[in-house]
Amino acid sequence: MSFKTGVSNYGSDGDHSREGEEDLYNLAGLYDLWEKTLGDSRIIIAILDGPCDREHPSLKNANLKQVTLAGEELFFEPASDHGTHIASIIFGQHSGPVKGIAPNCQGVIIPIFKNNSEGSVVPCSQLDLARAIQQAVGMGAHVINISGGQYSATGLAHPALRDAVNECSKQGCLIIAATGNDGCACLHVPGALPSVLAVGAMDLSGNPMEFSNWGSSYQTTGILAPGANILGALPGNRLGTRTGTSYAAPIVSGIAGLLLSLQIRNGQHPMTSYIKKAIIDSALGCDHQQIKDCRRLLAGRLNIHGALRSLINNSRTVIGGSFMSTTSLTPPASPAQPTTAETESLNASTEHQITPAQSLADTSSRNSSSIPLAGEEKGCELENPRDHSMAPPTPFAPLVKASGCACQGQSSSCSCQKSSELVYAIGGLAVDFGTQARLDSFKQAAENFNFRGGKLNVLDNADLLRHLFGWREFPPQEDGKKERKPYFHRSHVYDAKDLTWILTQDESPLYAIQPSGSFSEEGYYELAHFLLEMEGFDDDHEPVPKDASPFNMFYHPSLDSDDAKGKGPNPNRSANEKGRIIPIIEKVAIPGRINGTVRLLNGMEVPVITPNQRGTRSWKLGALLNAYAQQDPKNSSPDAQEKYQQFLKRITQRYMEEARNPGLSGPDRALNFGATHSFKTAVEIRKYLKIDYFPDVDSIEVHPSPTCRKDSECYDVNVAFFDAENLMRAKDVLRYTVDVSDEVPVLLGEPQNYRAR
Repeated sequence: MSFKTGVSNYGSDGDHSREGEEDLYNLAGLYDLWEKTLGDSRIIIAILDGPCDREHPSLKNANLKQVTLAGEELFFEPASDHGTHIASIIFGQHSGPVKGIAPNCQGVIIPIFKNNSEGSVVPCSQLDLARAIQQAVGMGAHVINISGGQYSATGLAHPALRDAVNECSKQGCLIIAATGNDGCACLHVPGALPSVLAVGAMDLSGNPMEFSNWGSSYQTTGILAPGANILGALPGNRLGTRTGTSYAAPIVSGIAGLLLSLQIRNGQHPMTSYIKKAIIDSALGCDHQQIKDCRRLLAGRLNIHGALRSLINNSRTVIGGSFMSTTSLTPPASPAQPTTAETESLNASTEHQITPAQSLADTSSRNSSSIPLAGEEKGCELENPRDHSMAPPTPFAPLVKASGCACQGQSSSCSCQKSSELVYAIGGLAVDFGTQARLDSFKQAAENFNFRGGKLNVLDNADLLRHLFGWREFPPQEDGKKERKPYFHRSHVYDAKDLTWILTQDESPLYAIQPSGSFSEEGYYELAHFLLEMEGFDDDHEPVPKDASPFNMFYHPSLDSDDAKGKGPNPNRSANEKGRIIPIIEKVAIPGRINGTVRLLNGMEVPVITPNQRGTRSWKLGALLNAYAQQDPKNSSPDAQEKYQQFLKRITQRYMEEARNPGLSGPDRALNFGATHSFKTAVEIRKYLKIDYFPDVDSIEVHPSPTCRKDSECYDVNVAFFDAENLMRAKDVLRYTVDVSDEVPVLLGEPQNYRAR
């Protein structure tokens, strides 16, 4: 459905109409809070939304930073409309046409939504949202505003998003997200996640908007805030009103910023957990003002006076100034007349995707993997659908690009001021062809099997590796002949650069890997070599005999194809039935920088890593276990070696579980680098343990190091071990320090051991 929007131009010599808009300045308690603070520049509020027009009169003097996107910003795109409007609700300067809630707080704009050249949406995946959240935390955000979400029947998110949100909470950062505009008892993520403060929409009289979601998870972690006809800035010196849960969320984000500023003013460390509790505990429910279905109020209506009192009680501090009694919410302005419009379902071909929506429009695909901006969107089909009073449609598309800094914004010499973002990620390896034309080109270039007929199937990794590295094909066995003269297929390893190499986690694309510079060919060869070993093939190559080819050619014997046994190996080689050599590579580690995005064959966009080959790693767990188990510093008996091997395996598996992250933030890069040295961790801690004691890993925690050399970014990684058979025993902790200011992290000093309860 499409609705009328009160959009008007703003100029120094012209007037703009505000007829029908909700006056936020009548919100009970807001002026009282403004009398105490307009915000503190030490409080950082991050907005994960569309690009923002920072030259707008309402935002020109605001303390805003915006992540630089690849390509030119198009401020008149709908995504920019949404991002600019959201930013002005929080940061609008009181000297301008839009007064923001927290104008003196510092803002970080991380654009995650955009339109493509055709005006259609570019979906934002939950993986990309997770990266953006980690980026915001790395830049020191106290509050993150997300005016978007994806419908979820269960309220569960992709593991990467779930972990990013959990880590955000651990770091003391509060995520405030919209509940969604489906008008039903349903959920959106990330709003439905337990640590997130979800925000639905109401009018200024306290009545829930018809489109505002009220799912079960929101009943204890969500509140309502004004979300009807909210005035805000639009690109190009324009003003306009908008309706939706997208525009309710930044109101609460601004209030949270002001309350955090009060904590600082009173000599406290900003504690977002207190702020969230104060806002929810003070919310006004049905006992304050009855409605037919109290579930639609969630935990209650935003109550600024009550939140201020609750904060004082929770933090046991006294905030100066007098309190006014909480008054009734002012009557609503006249609602706009609804109209209807259909918007196309966003790209549903990819799972876990977040998309923006500037209009409360019908998104009929309930199972669509697009995540729309909660801003103005109606998606759940109701048995008796009704028109809702809301602002006009401005369809816009989402983009997610996680680029920025991971050093808390404190050092101009580390990643904060770099032109591209540092990354150290761990995962599997896969290939993609990018376009159908590129795939068809590879299919045509693939050589034929001389003796069996048919071409190599480049969609099969084994055949693709045969094409890249060359192989030896044996003819059928003929009676009476002991020797079969093979046919040598040449290598095409130079084709590796025309493939899109993908770093995966849980078989989901995380990054594309694109070597560059003078040694890029070696980089692509290394990736092909990693894939060869990841598929379990031998990494040895041999020259083709001169009598078989006049050219200098090489082939990989492990890729041999014996026609007598299908595509199996040369029977004279030691291998399993598929020709694969055991053990195989489990993981690869790729350090480098984020430089742009690339589109995959399925239409998904992923960030691109330009790898630093000095730090790329691959490992075979089985081979490492065997090698290290024989080097037990305490005992070399067979029984001890077996226990030590299991000890090593437990440590490595725990590290691999913790390393399921995008590898963007400083703590994640430190942890992931430690994961590539997990065996060293085991060797070091073993030095301090009794000969027959093989503990389990209790936790792996990363904290900023209290000591660090100049122009570095240092983190302490604490690996704690416990005795599963005696829980009263003190934990053994191994601490080591990692400097992540360079593309390839480095260990500082020697690991230290201590005991803790």
